[in-house]
Amino acid sequence: MKLKQQTISSELGKDFPGNVVIESVVSSTQEMAKQADQTSLQAFLAERQTSGYGKKARSFYSPSETGLYLSVLLPNIEKGEMNKAGLFTTGLADQIANLLEEYYPEKKLGVKWVNDVMLDDAKVGGILVEAQIQGNSVSWIVGVGLNLCTADFPDDIDRTVGSLDSKKIIDRNKLAADLIKTIWHLKSTYQSGDFLSDYRKRLVLTGKTVTLKLAQENITGIVKGINNDGQLLIELDNGEIETFNEGEVIKVQY
Repeated sequence: MKLKQQTISSELGKDFPGNVVIESVVSSTQEMAKQADQTSLQAFLAERQTSGYGKKARSFYSPSETGLYLSVLLPNIEKGEMNKAGLFTTGLADQIANLLEEYYPEKKLGVKWVNDVMLDDAKVGGILVEAQIQGNSVSWIVGVGLNLCTADFPDDIDRTVGSLDSKKIIDRNKLAADLIKTIWHLKSTYQSGDFLSDYRKRLVLTGKTVTLKLAQENITGIVKGINNDGQLLIELDNGEIETFNEGEVIKVQY
């Protein structure tokens, strides 16, 4: 079932007071959003991305019609919220995992700090929040990529990614609308941190020894969870617990 603008807009109703734009093939929905009017609430979707990307500009495989790829442009972000982007991303991962379990009730999804949705040990979804600053205007661009029923992946990622269910076909238009509504609603509520308890239960890293890649060094230690700002807590060899609001977990010892 192809994505249809009229169907998605109808599903959204008054729950999303913005425009919906759908293209067949784009470089990435994030780039679509970056090139748009940064003062206008909009959602961008594509059947296929030729250069989809996630954190650290890592490529996100985006074949036609077996996944869902969208970006939501959230305008008029107060500059005081900029340092809360990590908490917002944490909330997105949790709320999107909850939503997906409504569509796939037989699945139990986890999250890998900060922005990966996991099924068993495989990544099935990624979330990216990027800030766009133009003069005094600040916007957040929320990108979501989901592997719904993709059966085959390139060899270089085949061992680390997977699909939610390669044999189950769902209504992508309805899921797209529900994702957009989830993102828009969370924008107004995330600072309460109500999702943190559920996120902690989903966090697949807790108690595991990980290596966190930072800009200038790698840190290895045991994950103790996250704090109330969505920052990762790692116990180092000396017993001290440090907090991290950036970085990428590049190794997990199971």
